[in-house]
Amino acid sequence: MTNQEAINHVICGQILNDTKADKELRGLIRKALEKQIPQKPMEQISVMPIYSDNGCSSDVVVLYKAMCPNCNEELVCGELERSDCADIKFCSHCSQAIDWSEE
Repeated sequence: MTNQEAINHVICGQILNDTKADKELRGLIRKALEKQIPQKPMEQISVMPIYSDNGCSSDVVVLYKAMCPNCNEELVCGELERSDCADIKFCSHCSQAIDWSEE
């Protein structure tokens, strides 16, 4: 069942039966509702050395990476710190709501 078919099925009031299509529809509705519950992103911090012209490490860069907890795709923040990602409210790949709170 496609998303459009599911929407049409709900709009027409044809839900609450125990048919295979209705069970599939309830599953789609559940998935859509669960994506609206904000989930914490999976976070990864990497330390990368910066090498000078003589080949010696002179400094390090800390790289921050966040992934969607639903689809595991990277949440593209555009910067290197967690605080730079706070404006991302939903995953651009699967629409999962993202919770950036510190809890």
